[in-house]
This record gives sequence, structure tokens and C-alpha cells, in this order.
Amino acid sequence: MAGMQFKTDAMGRPTAAMAPSTNRQVLTLDTGVAKTLAVPAGSQVMLVNATGNVWVQYGGTAILPSVDNATGGAPELNPSARWVQGIATVSFVAPLPCLVSLSFFGE
Repeated sequence: MAGMQFKTDAMGRPTAAMAPSTNRQVLTLDTGVAKTLAVPAGSQVMLVNATGNVWVQYGGTAILPSVDNATGGAPELNPSARWVQGIATVSFVAPLPCLVSLSFFGE
């Protein structure tokens, strides 16, 4: 799996860049229907991009919030990059149909 790399830019400064991930996945979400997937072995970072709003739950099933959740374990709305090392599964749910692109990075 590809990891973060540092390259020297035109001004001689190190710049963080990521090589394309060797593990990329796409989910098609229907309204209110959660999809859960296993975090690929060796993954440390997950990048998330979606064509609509997406709620994410780590280590459990995502649900669309309809009431207050002050437990500290609520799903997260539209994360971009998350450290997922040690997390077995991630789950996604959306209020409207959308596509979710996932890229996983490790060492």
C-alpha cells in the first residue's frame, strides 16, 4: 500500500505528496441504506470523497441521525482524511443516493 512521500519542489522545499493508493474502492449508496466494509489490512489512512453528504461510523453500522446523540459515538458527517489503523470496519450511510470514493494508504 502506498504511503506519504516527501518530494522537493521547484523552490527546494520538501512537499508532502501521496502516490496513488493501491487500494481504491467505490460504494453506491441508496437513501438511508448503510454499507459496511472491512478496512484493508495494513491501512493507516482512509481518504473519503462523495458526490453527496455521507455519515460515517467507525467500528459499527452508520445510521442517519434523527435525534440528539451526545454519547461521543455519533456518526461523522463528510470526513475527508482519517487515521483508520486498528479499526476493523467503516460504515457509510447517506440521506440521498450518492457515490463514495475511498482510498486507503499504509506503509
